[in-house]
Amino acid sequence: MRSRPWIQNAALAAIVVFSPAMAHAQAGMEAGAATSHAATWAKHQKESGTSTSATTTKTTTKTSGATGGKTVSGRAAGTTLPERKTRPSSGAPGSLSGQVLERGNAKPVPGVLVRLESTEPQYVVETKLARTDSSGAWLITDVEPGRWSLSVDNERLPETYASSESPRTLIVAKNDAQHVAPFVLYRTACVGGHVQWADGYVFSDAPVLVAPRRYGLPVARGRVNGVGDYQICSAPADTAMIWLVLRDGRRLGSPVHLAVGQAATVDFHPPSEDNMPGTMLLINAKTAGGQKVPFARVLMVGRRLGVAGEPSVVFVRDANANREGEVLAHVPYGTYEILGWNPRQGEWGRVEQFVIARGSGESFEHEITLRGSSSAAEQAAWRQELLDRADDFQIHWVP
Repeated sequence: MRSRPWIQNAALAAIVVFSPAMAHAQAGMEAGAATSHAATWAKHQKESGTSTSATTTKTTTKTSGATGGKTVSGRAAGTTLPERKTRPSSGAPGSLSGQVLERGNAKPVPGVLVRLESTEPQYVVETKLARTDSSGAWLITDVEPGRWSLSVDNERLPETYASSESPRTLIVAKNDAQHVAPFVLYRTACVGGHVQWADGYVFSDAPVLVAPRRYGLPVARGRVNGVGDYQICSAPADTAMIWLVLRDGRRLGSPVHLAVGQAATVDFHPPSEDNMPGTMLLINAKTAGGQKVPFARVLMVGRRLGVAGEPSVVFVRDANANREGEVLAHVPYGTYEILGWNPRQGEWGRVEQFVIARGSGESFEHEITLRGSSSAAEQAAWRQELLDRADDFQIHWVP
């Protein structure tokens, strides 16, 4: 899932008191819906040519205390679902073999559990397991023809190893003997630390991401607990950027080298939004004719790699202009892209490579001109594309 700035909205709570008459009415509606569902299912069976007399079926009935009615596996009473059959023997099973190797040096990894599962919906699920030997090799025999899913069992990997590969879909033929491409594991390391505001208050409940330098390695994720600590032991052993995601739109990054068997420590002491190194930015949204655009939407995305001991920064501010078409925000130094649009008339404008550097002063004013027209769908696509660029910078942070 991609990270996004938090948007605080007011929440409404509603308390509903149910009387016995209301409960009876609700039970009647649920029973009516169940009867309708049963009729729809029967019609589907008839149209598809499925005959309940030709398929073994199983019915499970339970009593519902809420309505006093009966349900069958979540369906109305009286309906049936076909039971999966045991796969018949073909008399000509196949076999699968392969290796599990370490990323980077192709070193064999022993003791890895490889899992093979059948995926054809008409048959009972079959699972076959094999463990790699000292050469990283594995072999699974007596594999009946059909479609199977092959994967590494991530829950039982040797310590300091992890896999980012998705399960593979394989089709096995009669008397087949497939040698599949190797599974590749990466080495993992631990990183942890403490997060505390610059004024001394303990920080809590914020996402932490570990983005490795080498392309293709996965991003590891964790979270700051209630006392300001975090620890992630699924991070790839590599030079990485540790990102802390704050509620005010900032994402602070600190580089670290992670090694197998060595626990790295990265602490964060973020200043408050008003005290962060940056400036006050005033955005004026106007039309090409110079008229102010009340309640324009403005999205700002800034990026900066860390310098002179300061952390790297990704900054996102999604805001509504006031009646004067103004957006005022304290922003970190960095290179910005600014997207503005009028959600009512459709005019829009975009500024790229807008640099806010030291020496800009305590405040800085910039005008964004909205021209032309756009649809709501186009505005949403442009906004999402800019947010995706902010996320992409976090993952691919190497200049």
